[in-house]
Amino acid sequence: MLKGGGDEAAGYTWTQTDDDVEVRVSGGPSGKGAAKRVKLSVGRGESLTVSVDGKQLVSLAPLFDRVTPDDCTFTLDEGHVVVTMEKRESRPWAALTIGGSIEQA
Repeated sequence: MLKGGGDEAAGYTWTQTDDDVEVRVSGGPSGKGAAKRVKLSVGRGESLTVSVDGKQLVSLAPLFDRVTPDDCTFTLDEGHVVVTMEKRESRPWAALTIGGSIEQA
């Protein structure tokens, strides 16, 4: 696993492999039908927006590099929306977003 990071105060953390980026967003719903309440958008692969019941939990743009929109998924885990995005190019990212803080290995 390569270095990630994030900002708990902003409501998310992230980790990465050479091929994927995983973003854990706080505020995920629970209970029956919870997944239907989540809306995930990656645009054309340059951004990430996660909303629950129409309330935006996180909006990150532009991402450090592009992801493949058709290969982005989410799961729910103990109050978090866990978004997995496949990188368009297999290589480490220095940060989650352009202009984001550089994470030290």
